[in-house]
This record gives sequence, C-alpha cells and structure tokens, in this order.
Amino acid sequence: MLLFGARAAHTATMWSQMSLTVLSRILAACAPDTVDRWAGMLGSVAFHLGIRRRVVQENLRIVFDGTVHASRRRDMGRRSYCSIAASLLAVVHWGRRGGAKHVVQVMCPAYMQMLAQRYPAVVLLASHMGVWDLAAATVTRYWPLQAYATPQHNPDADAWINAQREALGIRVLLAKHGDRKGALRALRGLRSGVSLGLLADQGPRRAHGQGGWFLGQAVSCHVGPGFFASRAQVPVVAGVCVRYRAGQYRLYMARPLFPAGDQSEQLNQACLDLVSALVQALPGQYFWHHRRFKYRMPAPPRPYQPWRQWGLGIWAQPQRLLTDSSEHR
Repeated sequence: MLLFGARAAHTATMWSQMSLTVLSRILAACAPDTVDRWAGMLGSVAFHLGIRRRVVQENLRIVFDGTVHASRRRDMGRRSYCSIAASLLAVVHWGRRGGAKHVVQVMCPAYMQMLAQRYPAVVLLASHMGVWDLAAATVTRYWPLQAYATPQHNPDADAWINAQREALGIRVLLAKHGDRKGALRALRGLRSGVSLGLLADQGPRRAHGQGGWFLGQAVSCHVGPGFFASRAQVPVVAGVCVRYRAGQYRLYMARPLFPAGDQSEQLNQACLDLVSALVQALPGQYFWHHRRFKYRMPAPPRPYQPWRQWGLGIWAQPQRLLTDSSEHR
C-alpha cells in the first residue's frame, strides 16, 4: 500500500509538472494583452463560481463598510479576481520569455536613477497589489535584488513559481520559521549592495508578528521592513506595478523612508500606512483572497488613520509618518 501510494504521488506530481510546462509554453506564445484578457475571463469565472468569494467579500466589508455600498464592494471583489489571475499569468508569460526588465513603464525614470546612485541598497516595500513580481523584476534595472518570501503550502507549485521569478531576475530567499539563514543572507546582501524586496501586508500568526494598524484594523503584522532597514541602516522605498491597460504596466515609487535610530516599530507602522493608502486608492487590484484580519492583536492607540486622511499624498511625504508617530507617543 505504501509503495502504491508513493507511485500515485509521483505520477500526480509528474502530470502537474507537465501541465504547468505546457501552460507556460502556450502563454509565452501569446501576446501580453491576450494573456491579460484570458486571465480576466478566468478570474471572472472563478468569482461567479464563488471560489473564496465569501473571504473576499468579508474582507471588503471589514474595510469599507459604511463608506462603500455593497454593490460597489461586489464590483471591487470581481475586479480583484481578474487582477490576481492576470498577475499570475503575467509572471508565467514573462518568465517563460526570459525576463521583463523593460516591459514595465517606469514613471519618472530620472528619479529612479537618482535613488540608485544615492543609495547602494534599499528595502523595497511591496504588497499584494497589481503585479508585484513585475515590480521586483523592473527594480532589477537599478539594483540587484533578493526577494524575501515565505514558502507556500504546495512545495511543487512553490518551486515552479519561484523558478519563474528566477527567470525574471529575482533571487528568492525563503523565510522558514526558526531558520535564521535567510535573514542573515538578506542582511549581508543589504550591507553589500543587494536590495531586499518584502511583501509587507502578509498576516503572520500572533507568535511571529507584532500588533499594528492595517486598513484600520489592529492585527498581527510582519516586523521585516523595520527590522532589516534599521539593522542595515538603509531606506525603505515603497513601490507598486499597476496594470493600466491589458498587457501594459506602470511602476510607481514613493519617496524613501529613513530609519532613525531604533524606530523599527514605528517604521513598520509607517510601511503599513503606505500600503493602506495604496489599497484605498486601487482596491480592485488588491489581493483580498487571504484571511488578512484573522489574527487580531492589540496595537498602540492612534488619534487618526493617516492613510485615510492623506491618501496617496503620504507616498510623497512618507517621513511625515514617523514624525507624527513620535509626536503622538
């Protein structure tokens, strides 16, 4: 029985790998806008089939209840399905084609050149917004980059998608619980001129995070951005790659956020506010499909939520977030 089970598992893995290989070849042969349109149709089908729709609608209700009508929230959810499907297929499409460094239109490239010349390495603050893998691939025009990521539940799918990221020029460091090697490599890289990409909006278990305000909710949040920026004394720069037309993308970067002494907790909160402002502006391109508010955790009280009051204006003045937090402590 054990031998039969092992053979069945091996056969299933082999077939899944063959299917993914065939899929990636088909996508690579298509035009970028065609891939996006196919993805939109797949996402729309998944939405109408109800796959994780309850999770998506509940997350949207928690964040926008009282400010956005239910019908508008439903439309946000549908758009999110289409956006996430397009993001996944775009990574496969460009990974199979051998890279996407010059696919994305960089908004204000002179600013990016100035950042790269002034700062040998940065912590790139990203989120599950738009096409985050293409954002990282585009940043490699200016800095060598390592992406700090947590392993997925399916090791075969995880290895496959990470291979696509490697093809885009992104080196992936897997952050396994209890293993400090990945964090040490990330710190050494920052100190030697290799930037670090982090997804700041993930929700860890309470034992692995700290309390913070994300989208107006007190939840468990990752400590990575503040930890790495403070230890390596490098700035945090928020970035996002948004889809503005089928097969066409734009990269936007915020002004740098500088750690001042031991401000890792305030820095982490400032990073969450930057992401929250972005989600508020473009909710249809955000990944609402994970239970982000599952792990509630006390957070320091706040007189107001800066991302609600200032919107995307805090991307132009992110240092103000640290200044205001120090004044209200």
